[in-house]
Amino acid sequence: KELSCTAKQAQFLASDRGEVRAAIERATGVFIRVPRELPAIGPTQITVRGNARQVGEALPLVSEALQGLVREVLKFDGEELARLLHESDLQVQRLALEARCRIRSDEAAKEMCVVGPKEGVALVRERVFEQLAALAPEHYRVVPVEAAARLGLEDMAKRIQAYCGKHACSVRVAGDVVLVHASEALEEVLGAVKTWVEEAAAQNCLVAVEKEAIPFVIGAKGARINGISKESGAEVHILDDTFVHIAGKPEAVQKAKALVEAALEEYAACHASFVIDEALVGAVKGARNARVMAIQREFMVRVSIDRDGRVSISGNDGKSVQQAREAVERAVEEAKQNPETVVSAGNAGSAGNTGSVWGARVARERPRREEEVDARSVWEKLKSAPLLPPGSAKKPVQLEMKKDVNRLLGLNEATVGGSDCYKSESGYSVAF
Repeated sequence: KELSCTAKQAQFLASDRGEVRAAIERATGVFIRVPRELPAIGPTQITVRGNARQVGEALPLVSEALQGLVREVLKFDGEELARLLHESDLQVQRLALEARCRIRSDEAAKEMCVVGPKEGVALVRERVFEQLAALAPEHYRVVPVEAAARLGLEDMAKRIQAYCGKHACSVRVAGDVVLVHASEALEEVLGAVKTWVEEAAAQNCLVAVEKEAIPFVIGAKGARINGISKESGAEVHILDDTFVHIAGKPEAVQKAKALVEAALEEYAACHASFVIDEALVGAVKGARNARVMAIQREFMVRVSIDRDGRVSISGNDGKSVQQAREAVERAVEEAKQNPETVVSAGNAGSAGNTGSVWGARVARERPRREEEVDARSVWEKLKSAPLLPPGSAKKPVQLEMKKDVNRLLGLNEATVGGSDCYKSESGYSVAF
């Protein structure tokens, strides 16, 4: 079955190192093909292969994944689910609204199905585990865990499973916590779990990275990130376009972390990003981007100015980037001092299209002269004025009255609140 979707939707299937796609494949037995290279924008297609039954089971899961939703089934032992639903303080409907998830409980199958955004599913898991620990603190315990350590615990899944089978206990990881259950020797199991958490934290590290810096960290054809991995001996890869995940021996992890941070510092030195007033974008760019091109040629940098005023500058060294930034800032100051030369953002790419966007804004922000005016005195002035000539037709009288009132009271030409409402510089308004 071929499904059409956007590139952004297809990225949901490929997120978490392909874990979302792999989970669907394990649950249904299908094979899901996602294009290796996704377009930046626009449509794409994914393929779900298997027999009719497998594809039928997989399609709802794939549709949920394409919407950015995650499906997780929480399994319970013995009477855990029944006690959770009937004896604890867990309010399923309220939790579903808070987490923006669909929650379905099946006491016969001893499982709870949760469908929703990734953060919402994690919240449901944490609340469920907390309530279980509160029901029977002598058999349950919750251990906090950091994101990097959680990734390490996932890699230890087989080791943890073997330990649980040997000691008749269960260890379940949910978001930022680990739920430990043991009928006997809970403290012993708890000690083993804490040891695993410390070991996982030492062998895994997450370094936050801006999305714009990811291509720089990866390098041409992966040269930089592969070089870091080879030099340090640790595994290094990008996680969800948000973090650099480093895994390996503690010494290798620390060395790779230092190399990644050095690369990010190098990126920060050779790149600058700031925001200017969007009304000045046209003036800074110049006719047909002449000023931007001149800055690029002079300092050998790349300058990009978006319509919303975001400026990005990149170059080979920090000095040239700083000089280019100063040149852009000078252009901004010149535009503020000469509002008549401002080019509107919509016409920035064509020559000869000049406007007064900044000047208009300055005019709008100029404070009005306000005086204390007695509305009754203005009304008396209107009544005493011979504005209505006798015997005039209705329409000419109305038109003449507006002109006379405008002239008599000194109302300006600008309208406020509609074509029949005029405001004076003294602060009062007259509506017809």
